Amino acid sequence: MKNTKNFIILFCNTPNIENAKQIAHKLVKEKLAACVNLFSGVTSIYEWEGAIEEGSEVTMVIKTLIEYREKVEETILELHPFDTPEIIQIDVPTSNSKYYDWLVGVLDN
Repeated sequence: MKNTKNFIILFCNTPNIENAKQIAHKLVKEKLAACVNLFSGVTSIYEWEGAIEEGSEVTMVIKTLIEYREKVEETILELHPFDTPEIIQIDVPTSNSKYYDWLVGVLDN
């Protein structure tokens, strides 16, 4: 394992696979994320404007470095159809050395 204090994972739900793919492709193409995993069929239950809502969403797991976080968020806000998209950061203090080296290499090229 390797100390990876600048490695972060961002979670963001989107309403459909098309929107998730659009965001994911742009993030990877622009080297803002090394990898984005998409999980379809996620059921979200939440309160919105005083009512309990339930819907099917796609969860994006975005692997990047802290220095790209702001641009990742800008890209999501630009392409996401929700007024208030969920963007949650998880810090990754340690990671498999080879995976971290790959991630940094992808984003730095």
